[in-house]
Amino acid sequence: MILLREQVYKESGPKRAAQFQKMVDQAGVKQLWSTKVIKILSNDHEVTGVIAQTEDGKLVQVNAKDGVIICGGGFLHNDQMIQRYYGIPKVYGYANAFVDGSGIKLAQEAGAQMGKNFTIAMNEGGGVNHKSATFMKTLWGDNSLFRIALLGGVIVNNHGLRFVDEAELSSGPCITASR
Repeated sequence: MILLREQVYKESGPKRAAQFQKMVDQAGVKQLWSTKVIKILSNDHEVTGVIAQTEDGKLVQVNAKDGVIICGGGFLHNDQMIQRYYGIPKVYGYANAFVDGSGIKLAQEAGAQMGKNFTIAMNEGGGVNHKSATFMKTLWGDNSLFRIALLGGVIVNNHGLRFVDEAELSSGPCITASR
């Protein structure tokens, strides 16, 4: 992998994902796929690990050596948080269904504070009056592809070839891009 500047890499797509996977494997990082963190553990204001629930409902404790990284993705699919922080009734965005604020809530339970400036970066979406947008209510639950930024589109690599099932990006954690 060629490091050009801090976090910019020359490779892209599956080649980049393979390099990241190799780095994770070489570092001996334990990976738990389809597992949801339900509690951050701390001792005297220091994060020590997490309690997580596997897909089959089993609880596991993972102890952290140097902290925990939360990749929550925001709260685009949490109407209560949208109302509280943006002051608008509804945002129709195309993030995957896991962008529900749960990562932020976990961090807050561990003592993190919420910032004061919020933005939404999206394509073909935005804040609307929920009462006047009844057509979106029927579309929203019918097709998970409507939740990704490329509405009705496909994702291709730099050779024009599909490398991922776009519907999976909306219905599960975005790990399919590393296949």
